Amino acid sequence: MPKNKLVNVLTALVLVVLSGALVWYIIGITAPTVPVVKAQKKIPVGTVITGDMVKVQPMARVDVPPDAVSDVREVIGKTVILGTLLPGDPVRKAHIKAGVGSLQARLSSLAPGKVAVDLPAEIALKGLSAGDKVMVFGEVPVGDAASKTAATVVELIARDAVVLEVPGDRPQGEGVFGGTGGSRGPVVVAVTPEEAKKIANSIVRGKRTAIALLPREGVR
Repeated sequence: MPKNKLVNVLTALVLVVLSGALVWYIIGITAPTVPVVKAQKKIPVGTVITGDMVKVQPMARVDVPPDAVSDVREVIGKTVILGTLLPGDPVRKAHIKAGVGSLQARLSSLAPGKVAVDLPAEIALKGLSAGDKVMVFGEVPVGDAASKTAATVVELIARDAVVLEVPGDRPQGEGVFGGTGGSRGPVVVAVTPEEAKKIANSIVRGKRTAIALLPREGVR
């Protein structure tokens, strides 16, 4: 084959490849995208998902699985039950499930160094989920703490408590302090040992508690 003809063929092939790449590039920048929760690291089956493991990223609509999750709040605190997630994999609803795995695993993943305590199911806020942070308020006796008729005041008894379980995660669950959740299961939170003592004191005395949701920090 003459040299000039060979050069022309190679030039044509290069132009075809470049044209194809340009077409795919244009399709990529013009195709509609939607936010999807993707794994940022390898997440093995049985792992309780934490905020540093996932991130919301855009993904071409045509490539998004039908059950892909778009909000990190729907996956944090839940356990991977179907297939190991690799970096870049979209998280699907079929991959995760709430209330699976031991409470100890959730405690270690979501709040290392803290202890788990339970609160009555009726104080749960609508939409509360594992991984949320709350403040816990309780009635604290004033004066003679040993007296059943002692006056009480409402005080903040736990700050930055991490929610480990919510009612419904553990049907017919027995709470850490026993029976506070009824048939729906308790609200289980992770707190410091000092805060756990205050919460236990409030519960065993039959005092009321309440929680307030804190802004979720560091989650995008």
